[in-house]
Amino acid sequence: MQTIVQNVMMMTLMTWCGCCASFTTSTAYAQSPAPAGKCYVLSIQGMTCEQCAVHLQKALAQVPGVAEAKVNYAKAEASVCTRPGANGTGETLVKTVEKAGYKSKVIFHTQG
Repeated sequence: MQTIVQNVMMMTLMTWCGCCASFTTSTAYAQSPAPAGKCYVLSIQGMTCEQCAVHLQKALAQVPGVAEAKVNYAKAEASVCTRPGANGTGETLVKTVEKAGYKSKVIFHTQG
């Protein structure tokens, strides 16, 4: 019987938020990637600071079937991979982004 061990690293992020003129801190956890079903790259419009990216990443990570979500503020993009067999679609992810207060569209996806 094999045991799978995931490396988990905790990082405290300190970010200057120009929109609220203060420092914000957040904790991010990096894990070894899970096997992916489908992967999507979404363009994101409306983020005004790094904290927006953190907020959106948390929202996308909570979508049922999502294995990994990363949001890049500088590129205005999100990369989301689903678990094998998950029923989520790009449309579901776009709706999640819109519910969080941003505009989005799928610009690339792979079949897993």
